[in-house]
Amino acid sequence: MSHFPSIEDFDDGVTAPTGGPIDDADDLFLREQAILGDEATQFSADKFPALDNDGDLLGGGGATGGGDGLVETHKFESSFPDLIADNEAVGPGGTITGTSAPYMPGVVNTNFPSTSSLPEEEPEVIKQWRERQQLEIQRRDELSESRKQETVEKARAAIDDFYDNYNSKKDKSIEQTRYENARTTNQSINQPI
Repeated sequence: MSHFPSIEDFDDGVTAPTGGPIDDADDLFLREQAILGDEATQFSADKFPALDNDGDLLGGGGATGGGDGLVETHKFESSFPDLIADNEAVGPGGTITGTSAPYMPGVVNTNFPSTSSLPEEEPEVIKQWRERQQLEIQRRDELSESRKQETVEKARAAIDDFYDNYNSKKDKSIEQTRYENARTTNQSINQPI
């Protein structure tokens, strides 16, 4: 049953809710305990561990739970010293502030061992492959150039043909217009007014 009055009751002047009293929080808690039965004790406050202000919400034990964790963490951190603190060229926030030598593009730094200084000759197979590739590229370039020349010649011939046809049609059209103009002029002169 609803806590709200029905619309029909407004006409009769009855506006108070017709249901029972509204449940409060204690009644809700009691109903939950009644529904859960014995399982309700699993969720009581004494079943939850107390927080020791160690900040470990995952239950790792912190300083009081297991001393081995702190020792291992200390060993790990001490085996990897802070690199930024040891480097004078790195400023706050990891910004590089200076180098031991100026930057010279194209100059190889001699502080590092160079692997390219060892004379290494290409195998014969690679040399043959490079030669075949060069010949193939040269053949393709020649073929491409000949096709390009053919296309250019065809285009020039098509353009010349177009303009020849255009000029002949234009000359015929001019000739036809002159002829019709002369005929019309002769007819108008020969006609009496």
